[in-house]
Amino acid sequence: RTAYFIFMDERRAEVQAAHPNEGVAGQAKALGHLWANITDEEKKTYQLRAAEERERVAKEIQELRDSGMMPMDTDTEKQKGDNNNLIFPIARIRKICKLDPEVKGISKEAMLLIARSAELFTKSLGGETVKIAQVQNRRKLLPEDVAEICSTKGQFLFLREDLRDILREQLDEKRKQKESAVVAEGGEAKAKGSEGSKPLTAYFGTAASSASS
Repeated sequence: RTAYFIFMDERRAEVQAAHPNEGVAGQAKALGHLWANITDEEKKTYQLRAAEERERVAKEIQELRDSGMMPMDTDTEKQKGDNNNLIFPIARIRKICKLDPEVKGISKEAMLLIARSAELFTKSLGGETVKIAQVQNRRKLLPEDVAEICSTKGQFLFLREDLRDILREQLDEKRKQKESAVVAEGGEAKAKGSEGSKPLTAYFGTAASSASS
């Protein structure tokens, strides 16, 4: 993680409590504002933590490779620099990466690696989600399936809180759409009911004509 993402993880609960009615985008904007207003000394603390985390992760990866638990990908060199092997749009991935104010520039090689990693991660998450649907004899994947995976599988736990926010937004949107549909149906039914009916005053005229005759 970068210094900014470590900061986000620490302050996310605070921002969610302060902005309960805002979605993920609004809360991310609030976090960015908080980051922009902390002192350079505070940022340096997060930057040191990020450097320590990168060093620790690199050491763990090397240990896994040395033990044979993480074999080198023989196709890496073939795929390196070849955009045709990627599914995710590079431009969109680059734009997302630059949401982190700590990221000033991204090399072509790093961008390809990030895009490929995102594809592999999404493939893994999708495979686990399919298993949930298969257990329940479904062919349709639901948002709740993804949320369950991210709440139970260790490698996806970091997405748990964000997915809860997204699911809540989706449920609110569905509720609003349902309410709008009910209101629209009620208006149509009222309009149909009034078709062919006479206003109340029309009967007064009829009654007066009968009385005079």
